[in-house]
Parts: sequence; structure tokens; C-alpha cells
Amino acid sequence: MRRGGNCSWLGAEIPLSWEFFSVIKDELWLFLIPAGFAVIMLALFLEEVGFFLRHVPYSRRRCLYLWILGMYPVFGLTSIIALYVPRSSSLCNFIASLYHSITLLKFMGLITDFFGGKARMLEILAGEQVSPDPFPCCCCCCLPMIAINRTSLGWMMAAVLQLSVVRTILFFVTLVLWTDEQYDYGDMDSANPNMYMNAIIGVSTFLSFYGHLLFYKATKKALPGYGLRAKFVCIIVVLVLCGLQSGILETMEALEVVPCTPPFSVLMRSQLIYHYSVIVEMFCICLFARHTFRKVEPSLEEGFGLEERPPRGMLVEKAVQTEDVVPLRENPWPGWGGTGVSNPDCNSDSSEDSLCKIEHAALDRFPFPLQPRRQETVRPENVTDESGILEMPKLTVNADINVVETRDVTVFGEGPFLFQHDNAPMHKVRSIQKWFVEIGVEELDWPAQSPDLNPIEHLWDELERQLISCKLSLDDLQAVCRQERLHCKELQVNKHNIDDYEVEYLCDYKKSKEQELYLVKWKGYPESANTWEPRKNLKCKKLMTQFHEDMEREMRRQKRRTTCPKRLDKDVAWILVQKAKLRQRLQRWEADLNKTRNHPGRIFVLNEVDLDGPPRDFTYINTYKVGEGIVLNEMAVGCECKDCFSDPVGGCCPGASLHRLAYTDKGQVRVRAGEPIYECNTRCSCGPDCPNRVVQKGIPFDLCIFKTENGRGWGVRALQHIKKNTFVMEYVGEIITSDEAEKRGHLYDRQGATYLFDLDYVEDVYTVDAAHHGNISHFVNHSCNPNLQVYNVFIDNLDERLPRIALFSTRPIRAGEELTFDYKMQVDPVDAESTRMDSNFSLVGLPSSPKKRIRVECRHLSTEAINQSDSKLSTMAKTKELSKDVRDKIVDLHKAGMGYKTIAKQLGTGWG
Repeated sequence: MRRGGNCSWLGAEIPLSWEFFSVIKDELWLFLIPAGFAVIMLALFLEEVGFFLRHVPYSRRRCLYLWILGMYPVFGLTSIIALYVPRSSSLCNFIASLYHSITLLKFMGLITDFFGGKARMLEILAGEQVSPDPFPCCCCCCLPMIAINRTSLGWMMAAVLQLSVVRTILFFVTLVLWTDEQYDYGDMDSANPNMYMNAIIGVSTFLSFYGHLLFYKATKKALPGYGLRAKFVCIIVVLVLCGLQSGILETMEALEVVPCTPPFSVLMRSQLIYHYSVIVEMFCICLFARHTFRKVEPSLEEGFGLEERPPRGMLVEKAVQTEDVVPLRENPWPGWGGTGVSNPDCNSDSSEDSLCKIEHAALDRFPFPLQPRRQETVRPENVTDESGILEMPKLTVNADINVVETRDVTVFGEGPFLFQHDNAPMHKVRSIQKWFVEIGVEELDWPAQSPDLNPIEHLWDELERQLISCKLSLDDLQAVCRQERLHCKELQVNKHNIDDYEVEYLCDYKKSKEQELYLVKWKGYPESANTWEPRKNLKCKKLMTQFHEDMEREMRRQKRRTTCPKRLDKDVAWILVQKAKLRQRLQRWEADLNKTRNHPGRIFVLNEVDLDGPPRDFTYINTYKVGEGIVLNEMAVGCECKDCFSDPVGGCCPGASLHRLAYTDKGQVRVRAGEPIYECNTRCSCGPDCPNRVVQKGIPFDLCIFKTENGRGWGVRALQHIKKNTFVMEYVGEIITSDEAEKRGHLYDRQGATYLFDLDYVEDVYTVDAAHHGNISHFVNHSCNPNLQVYNVFIDNLDERLPRIALFSTRPIRAGEELTFDYKMQVDPVDAESTRMDSNFSLVGLPSSPKKRIRVECRHLSTEAINQSDSKLSTMAKTKELSKDVRDKIVDLHKAGMGYKTIAKQLGTGWG
């Protein structure tokens, strides 16, 4: 069956452009109308590009939207080209059809993106089933239901994808056959391949429609309110129109339904009808799609139990749970001090001094720092001899990027860090030199003076790297990763959350036409991507509650009205942003503290008073850090007890030192302050549940480091009820000699704070310095009415010059009560009142106080300690035996702040 005869003035062939315009010059205005529609569609698309660039800072979602909405101007432009250049009709049809086939797949990707990724979609749709009957056809109504799983979704996507593959293959086959004059467009005769190709395209289009329909039916119930039906219609209508229209017109042409009237042939007339109608139809659908795709999608229902925020519109807070402390990240390089804790202040909000390392050859436009790794963590390609110096691992675009929050030390070994200087100007800046001093890095001048470093004298040239100043924060790095589709473990950007869209904190607030708007800082995006979002879009209730509490507190502080204003002042908004950033830094510090601790009690951090962040030069440790020249001798023997409390052998470990067991069966101390405590050690036969193992188990209670409201700095409060005589914490720090303590004491006095604790149980030889290395006891404040008491404890080391300092409760402590102990401060007798200690005095000190601060003493005032403390008191102690009452009186006077010289004078007046 062939097409109708030729009635054209131009012949049976498709005319050229100049021939076409010469014929229609009197009716040219009719063909300018579709051109106007095409130009309007293009202008609308460009406006939509600007709209989505402004309102969707989420790169993948934005690309999917623009790809789908770009389908209509593509059809319009290709059809107008086919109208004006008739012989390009086949090529234009192929381009538009191929673009539309890919758009079908992109639309499925958009729906998947609404779920937060394919894995999350499978999790939500698990157990769901979909009917296989394709409306309006009911021939499949008896088939079994299709279960939604990875396989079935894969088949649906394959059904959609095959249309673009089939169309591409058939187009090239058509070109080959047409070149060999074996293909005639529009000829429906059985001898012409055109009929079979149209049949194949029809079947392929139906399969694509069927797969798309099943995918829509499977997902529409899980995404209520997303307008999937309207979006689905915008896509499928184009598929139906383009597929059916061309087939209907070819059939009408073959059946001579299309009239054969000059000046065009039947083939040319059907082609003009098709492209003219496509432009008008696409213009109408474009207007509808523009309205549909601009609607804000709501959040997923809470019934799905989403813990991470799916994309656009699903704004969920990811908060740190109070029950389980979740560490933010693991530092793969357990660097300085053996703590394995990354510095929470580096690469954070104040990143002026942060440095990063660039691989110029591979990633010159990606300012990511590289991580120096130890041999057990990575297998470097080049390792020098036994010096333990490793080459930096090289970075490629496809590799995961190692990001650390510390600056790089380029040459390192198992022991102290060494820096081979290359005299580069960026390595001589003051911030780098200060940082080297702080972390104890030894610098080697250029050229290398050490024989071990001679093989890498030209280290920087070999590694092809250099240190440059980097002003990027973690948010900026995460944003670059997401925009460039790069996975980064250290930044917590992976394939599961690379498209996630999460509220980090709220920056500002305003009311507009009875609608509350919040300025949202998106996690992983820079502040330049902040957007105003209506209250109904935000599901982060905890963040909103915290934001309003901060806002009301700040407005009360500035004596403003506390009702919600229409717009916040800039200074109030700035304070709220700083508080949100501070809360993040404290959460990171809290996570690092809990990652470092080895005790069962958790640590929480809270600052609702000011904007002070974590201490910058403080490392959390669990046990003593031994200074240079000091040795802690381990125990050689232990007890042989099976039950140290009920059946001690030889008095157990305390009996071996001529003392009694210090604890009850419930682990509460029962000896008076001043008597030493001897616990079972690692050589003992008893198990970890032995009643004589208390201090060595670590802090048993949850504690909170909080900022005090009366100017005493940081403090510590109990989060659980603590019974009387219960172990609470241990005072740890760096053990140094008394001579070194004197040197540091002068420096600390100039700085206005001291954390020196003399270990003078027997003789004043060693001191604990908790200024830069310590545990939570570093933050415990002083009180003259304390609830903690100091005890000397010996476990694995029996050297009486090096006791462990344990703090036990002196009375029941309520949950929420601040923990304090007596610093035993000594004051100058400025007046009569100066002999009484200020209960609000903290370790940081008060600049205007007349009291003179000395080192904290660990005295329990045995007779030997009293004899060594003062010459006159020593003389009196040698001439007569001090009674228990006198000793107790000395303890009370010394606690009240009286010096030993004053005590000796009073002893000499006769009451002793």
C-alpha cells in the first residue's frame, strides 16, 4: 500500500528551503506563529534555569529538573527547524525522540531522588506490590502482582532505557537503507522496511510506556503530595503524542486521507501538519509543566522512620542522641600524644591558619588536604630505609580524598615528629612556626644534617607538593565534593548521602504576609547557598526550638521585647549564628572526648552562657603522661586472693603494705582522708570485678562540662546521683619534676592560671601539670565547702613519691550538682577576712582578688609530712609526739588557708 499520488508543484520529493519559502511567501505569517511559540518556550526555559539556580542549591536535583523541563524547547526548536528546513525532518525527529527517551529515564531518577537515593527507596518500598495490568488494557489482570525489589525496579528502568537504544539503532539503519535507495519514508508497502521499523518503534514505545507506568504506580503511594500524577502526565503525554501522531499521519497519508492539493505533496503536507501541531502542543504542555515542577515537595511521612534527610523539602534534623554519644569521625592518623583525636578547631569556622596540601598534577582545582599515613594504615609505593619515613600517597580524581583537620607534617617516624625544612616562604610564616612549637615538632635545617634524612634531601621536589594557604572550611570542602560528585570518607560524603539535603542550623528569622520564614544553612554547602524557607517546610523541631530559645534569651539580654519580631536585628542574628556554630564545635569536641575516653562514664559539653569554645591547647588523656626523665616502675608481684574482700590472703595488696582494705563490698571508701589506698594490680590473681579495683576502672558516672554563669569559667556537674564515699574521678596530667614545675609556675602565674598539683605525700619531688594534658578533672572548680575529697592511690606503681590522685564524694551528690574540691589555696594575711577561702574561686582565678595563688598541694598531713613542711614545726614535732587532736587541728587550719608558719606559731602558744 503506497502513499497517494503527487499533486505538488514542486514534485514528489521534499522541497528545499528556498523552494518552500518561495511558495509560502504570501502565507508566511502562518509559519511565524509556531516560531513565536518556540522562542517563548526557550525564554521560559532560560527563566526556569535562573529560578532553579537560585532556589535549589542541590546540584543533582537541579540538573534533573532542568533536563526534564528542557524537553519542551527541544521539541519546539527541532520542529521549527524541520518546518523551515523540510529535508532535515528525519534528523530533527531523531534528536527530539532521543532526548525524550533519555528524559523518561531522568524522570525515574528524579522520583528516586525524592526518596533520598535508590537504597532508601528500596528500604521504603520493601514489601510493596504493584499490579501488572497497564491501564486501559486489562489483558494482564490475571497475572500475579509484581513485588517491588531491586530486580523489578531494574527491569522497569531497562524497559524505559531500551527506547532510546532502539531509536538510535533504527535511525542509523534508516540512513544506510535510504542511501542505498531501499527505504522510502511514508511507504507502507510490505516490501518497504519502513513498515517494519514503525512496528518495532511502536512496540518499543509501548514497552517504555509500560515500564514507566509500573514505576509510577509503585512509587505514587509512598510520595503523597509530591504531585507525581501531574509530573507523570507531563512526561507521558509527550510520549503518546509523538508516538501516535506520527503513526496516524503516516497511515492517513498511505490511505490518501490527507488531501493531495497544491502546492505541496501529501508527504510534505503530513510533515507540516505534524511539526506544526507538535509546536503548539509542546507550548501548552510547557506552561503546565512550568507550574507543576515549581511546587515545593513536602516531607516524607514520619512513618517511614527516615534518619537522614532525603532531598529537597524533606528537612530533618540529625541530632546527637543523649543516650548514645556518636563520634563524628575517626581520625585515621593517631598522631600527637597517642590520643588519636583530631583537633576540632582546625578547618572549622575560623580557618585563617588552616593549611592543606595540593596535588598540582592531578587536582590543581581541588584544594583538598592530603593525609600523611603510617605504614600500618597505607602501603606507600616508596619507603626509605629503616628511618621510617614514608612518601605521601598520590591522589587521583577517582580516589577517595583523605581530608584531615590538622596541618600536615611531611616527614615523620614512630617517635617525635621531624620537619625537614625546605626554606619555602610559606613554611616560615609565624602561624606555622607557632604550630610546630605547640605540637613539639623538631625542625631540621636545610640541607639535612641528619644521616637518616640524606636520602630525601630534595623531599619536596620528589613528592611534587607544596604547602599553600587554604581558606576552605569543612562545609566548603563538602560542597565541592557534592558538586563534583566525589566521595570522601573523612568528610562523610559517600554514594548514599552525596545527594542528601540537610539543615545544619538556622541563621535568621522574619515574618512576611503572615508567613514565618527562616534563613537555612544547608549542611555541606557554603553560607552563600543559604535560602529562606517557610516554617511548614522545616521538620527539624529540635533546631527550631533551640533557635527560638537562643533568640528569646538574646533579646532579653539586650532588653528588647521578647515576642517574635517581623525581622531580627543584624546583631541578634549574628549572635544566633555564632551560637549555632559554637554548639557544633562543642558537639565535635564532645564526640572527640568520648572517642578518647576509656572509662564507662560519658562526657557531655554545654555552654549556654557565652561564645567561648573548646580550649585550644588541651589534650584529653586517661592516665598520667610521664615527663622526661621520670620512670613509673611496674609491680613485680600481686596477691593470690580468690576473694579479696571475704578471704584475703596475707591481707591482700593493702596488707602487704601494712594497711587495711580501703573499700566496702559496694566499692565505697571507708578509710579516712589521709590514709593511702592500695588497689589490686595487673599481677594479682583476682578478676576485674574484685571489690579492691575501683579507681582503675575509670570514671563510672556521666558528667557534664558546662560554662558557669558567675565568671568561674568551665565547671563540671554530675548527671547522675552519686552516693557518699564513692569514687568520682582521677586527677591526671603530665608528671614533671618539682624543678620543672617551678619554671612552669612562673609562666602560669603571668598567664593568670595554674593547674600544678604537688605529689608530696612523702616528699615534694614530682608535680602533676594538668594545664595542657588532663582529663575532666581539669575543669573542676574550687570550693571551701567541697563535695569531693582527695585520696592517694597506689595500683601498679608503689613508689610513694608518685601516687595516683583520686577524688571521692564526701556526701551524697544530686544529679545536676556541680562537683568541686578544695584547691588548698594559701593566701597572704591581707586582713582578717583573707584567711577564709572564697568559695567561688576557680582555678582560672580572679584578677582583682588579693589572694596569692600557689600550687595545689596533695598533703594529707602525716607526721612525716608535717615535720618536713616547716622548720619550727619540725623542731616541735621532734621534741614531742603530736597527738591525733593536734594533727586534726592542723588539717583544719591548713584547709582554711592558714600557712604552716602561722600554724607553728599557734602551736607554740601552748594549745598544742
